[in-house]
Amino acid sequence: MLGFLWLLIISVTSSASLQCSEDVRSVKGYYLTGHVVSNRSAADIGDCLVECFSDPRCKSINFRFKDLLCELNDADSYTHSADYRPSEEHAYSDYPFKECTFTELYT
Repeated sequence: MLGFLWLLIISVTSSASLQCSEDVRSVKGYYLTGHVVSNRSAADIGDCLVECFSDPRCKSINFRFKDLLCELNDADSYTHSADYRPSEEHAYSDYPFKECTFTELYT
């Protein structure tokens, strides 16, 4: 599954220029509360980001290390900073492609 998604990303970006408006950040020790739209298990935070890729509602993720829980959020820490809280059990990450636009290289 992961290999297929990377192949898809590479083929899309080979015919288009990907332009993102914000940098991606992952922060251990924080999570976003109150915006979880889906819970899934994932082997690691990278797999959780892949899960986010497959859900159009996903704007960010929380990953809980103790039970490998991937939480997909429909908001992020920029738009809901009051819901961004410390938690030793979690890591938070923005979704890297949420604010991206594709510009065709060939016209």
